[in-house]
Parts: sequence; structure tokens; C-alpha cells
Amino acid sequence: MVVVTGTGTVTSTPPGISCYSDWATNSCTTSFPVGTDVTLATDRSATSLELQDTPGACGPNTCRVVMTQDATLEAIFPSMPPLTVTVSGPGVVLSAPAGIDCYFNNSPCTARFPLGTVVTLSAAPANCCGDFIG
Repeated sequence: MVVVTGTGTVTSTPPGISCYSDWATNSCTTSFPVGTDVTLATDRSATSLELQDTPGACGPNTCRVVMTQDATLEAIFPSMPPLTVTVSGPGVVLSAPAGIDCYFNNSPCTARFPLGTVVTLSAAPANCCGDFIG
């Protein structure tokens, strides 16, 4: 079983696990034959990556285990709460760092940024002819 907390993904080689969590906690399971050499990798830096009561080896963003028994991997990622922007009327809102590019016709817009990231939002009205300034 793979347990993912925070915002991130764990996948396996050979294929079988693709476990994604979007802010909450999610768990995924699959079966591998006894003796299978399985590598579990994260899509971004995890705060913690640990095999629970299972022999194996974990590095910064991967764990390797030869399947001899049920195994549990716990991956904890930094939280990335959603930031949602709604535009009322003609105009555009952009973020720095990039992630939000929201205008009236595609509003609301949501992006995720790591905790502690300072996000600056800039709003600009539409010009006279319906084209957006940005």
C-alpha cells in the first residue's frame, strides 16, 4: 500500500502504483508477485518518504523494495493549498510566480503554490475594444 499525504504523486516501476493526493490523504494498493524488485518514485520532493515495517532502502525521492511480504510506503509532501481567483467583468488577473492567468470568460481559476510562497496578483481592465491588457 502507498499512502500519500499533501500534494504529490508516487509511481512504481514496474507499473502498478500511481497514487496521487491533492491536498488531503490518499492511499493506493496493488499486487506484485513475490520476488519482484519494485522502485517507488515521487514526482517532486517529499518531506518524508518511509517504508513502514518493510525491509528496503529509501533515498531522497525513491524507495526500492523486493517484495517478500505486504509493504507500506508513506510519502508526505509539503502542503500546497489551492488559491482561487474569480474575475468579475472584463479584465485579467495574473500571478507572480506564474500559475494564475484568469480572465472573465475562464473565471474562476485555481492554482497551487507551496506553503510560504508569496503570490502577487495583478489585475488589469480590458481596453476599449475587448482585447485584454496583460
